[in-house]
Amino acid sequence: MTTNPAPERLSFKEADTRLVQALSASFEGNYDNVLLFDGDLVLEGGFLDAVAGIGSLDDVGLVVITGDLTVSGPIALYGSLPGLYVGGTTRAETLEGGD
Repeated sequence: MTTNPAPERLSFKEADTRLVQALSASFEGNYDNVLLFDGDLVLEGGFLDAVAGIGSLDDVGLVVITGDLTVSGPIALYGSLPGLYVGGTTRAETLEGGD
């Protein structure tokens, strides 16, 4: 059984500082709240449902995983859903996105 890191809710500025400006180098636009997972994350099912089962996505503009992300189902992120930053490798059934 995999133990996932507990998520932290941070401001974009706090998360960006912690990641040595990796977020501001990768994203344009305004993100208020970030849900940060420090380390590898392994999820069963669809990405958003699985993350919502671990931590609330209310008012979250960006989900950040500092390590590898493995999802047994799809990662489906569209215009009105949170953005995603993965510091390591991403593995998923499918990756869907768009505005």
